[in-house]
Amino acid sequence: MARSFADYRPQTGKWTKRLPVGSRLFDFYKSQGDVTITNATSIPTTQNGPIQVVRFGRLTVNAALTVSKKCRGLMILCDSLVGGAAGSISMYGAGAIPDFPWPLYDVSIPDSIVLQAGKIDQQDVLSCIRKTGTFLGDPIFWQYPDAAMADCVATLNPGLKLISAAGCGAATAANSLTAGGPAGRHGPGGNAGANGPGSGGQGAAYLPAEVATATGGRGERGYPWGGGRGGQVGNGYGVCGLPGDCYAITYGVGGNLIIICRGNITLAAGFVRSTNGVNGYYAGDGGSGAGANICIYGGSKTDAGSATATGGYSTPLNGYYGGPGGAAPITDKTFVQMGWA
Repeated sequence: MARSFADYRPQTGKWTKRLPVGSRLFDFYKSQGDVTITNATSIPTTQNGPIQVVRFGRLTVNAALTVSKKCRGLMILCDSLVGGAAGSISMYGAGAIPDFPWPLYDVSIPDSIVLQAGKIDQQDVLSCIRKTGTFLGDPIFWQYPDAAMADCVATLNPGLKLISAAGCGAATAANSLTAGGPAGRHGPGGNAGANGPGSGGQGAAYLPAEVATATGGRGERGYPWGGGRGGQVGNGYGVCGLPGDCYAITYGVGGNLIIICRGNITLAAGFVRSTNGVNGYYAGDGGSGAGANICIYGGSKTDAGSATATGGYSTPLNGYYGGPGGAAPITDKTFVQMGWA
């Protein structure tokens, strides 16, 4: 018989524990039971924090459901899912934008995880995961864990890949104009993600008569934790388009949404699940890239709703647009395709 979360007993002192995950992912998180969303609801998340897991029994969504702060993704675990005509689950503009460079990684549901620690109790580690709803397979969390778990080291045995670092949309080059050229240039669009978030669109370049050069910023690559930022507009009065610089100020980038349902899914016409990017903040800025939109289910799926993962757009500066952000894949898989049946 499969072991539940509660079957893992405390071990003190230095210890090593291998935990099978895969289809047992549900065992590591406490269910909130049957829940009906009737008013706009935000799931509590940490700013630029880990993939947030929230588990339900029967989940009925009749209003907007999103996250409170930008994070590396939202993972919903449920026994069944019903989406009403006025319902939505959205990671629009909710992808993470880190303050320092994170290492690139693939995101998968681990087949297993090996935990090692010398001070913190095993049960305390598992209780923290359960209490906070941190996704066990978030590699960045284990590289930069919470202070309470800093003693714990995790080794992930990757399982089915959900998001590929190599499959995210590639960055675009800067968009430059010099005197004697055209008055302006539209920014090309961002690159779509093959198996991950899309990149940002280039900023438009507009060349007033009294300046010599205008450079629209490049579109940032997509990342496993969210779409890329769009490039800032270049109007000849500022430095822009330098590598790593001049990404547009946006309200955010598209975030990742992962729904895993053990039973049936029924979505009405009008229901939306969205991971769209955000429009450029200023006229001529490129739009940000979309996040990955993933749904995995074990029963049947009746879907009259819609799923979107499109990049943000741009408003024109003197008739010249920044590029739209790159799209991201919309992925539906069954438990059979996951190898969980």
